[in-house]
Amino acid sequence: MTDCHSGGTVCSPSRAALLTGRNPYRSGFFYIHSKKIYLREDEVTLAELLHDKGYETAFWGKWHLSTLEKDKYVHPGPGEQGFDYWMGTTLNAFGGPQNPKKFIKNGEPLGEVEGWYCDIIVNDAREWLKSKRNKEKPFFMYMCSHEPHTPIAPPEEYSQRYDNPEVDKLEKSIKYGQVARPEKDISQYKKRVLWNGKSA
Repeated sequence: MTDCHSGGTVCSPSRAALLTGRNPYRSGFFYIHSKKIYLREDEVTLAELLHDKGYETAFWGKWHLSTLEKDKYVHPGPGEQGFDYWMGTTLNAFGGPQNPKKFIKNGEPLGEVEGWYCDIIVNDAREWLKSKRNKEKPFFMYMCSHEPHTPIAPPEEYSQRYDNPEVDKLEKSIKYGQVARPEKDISQYKKRVLWNGKSA
C-alpha cells in the first residue's frame, strides 16, 4: 500500500465510514460510540447491500458502532446491519487481547474465551467458512482484530516475524502520502506493555 486514508481520526467513525461509504459527519458518527452516538438503523451498510444481492455475510471482532450487550442499550448491532452471522466485542478486548472476556456470538454472551483475540476470531471465521455457511452463495467477511489498538501486545509468534533488519530497513524507507518518514529509533516500542502496566 502506498496510500491509506481513514474516514475519521478515531475508531468508531472510521468503522462507520468503511461500512457505509459515507463521511462520518453525514452519518452522524463523528466521534467514539456512546449512548447517543451509534450506527443508526437507517444507514445502509455494505453488508446489507451484499445480503440483498444474495451474499451470506459475517462479522468478527471489535464492533464499536453500538453496544452489543443487550442489557445495556438497545441499538442496532451487526445482525440489524446486514450480517447473517457475527462474533465480536463492543469495544477492545476487556482484560487484554489474551483470553478476552466479553465476546458475544449472534447476540449470546460467550464469557471468557481462551486464546489471543486475533486467533479466536480467525479460528471462528475458518470454522464458518468450512461448515457453517451456505456454499452455494457468495460471501462477505468483515474482520476487525483488537491487536492494532493499544496496548500493542500481539502474540510473540507474530511480532517476532517483524523484528528483523529487513523490516527495520523498510520502516526507514517507506514514504506515506509521498512524505518521507523521519528516521527514529523504534526499539523502545519492541518491549510489550501488558494491561496491568507491567513490562514483558
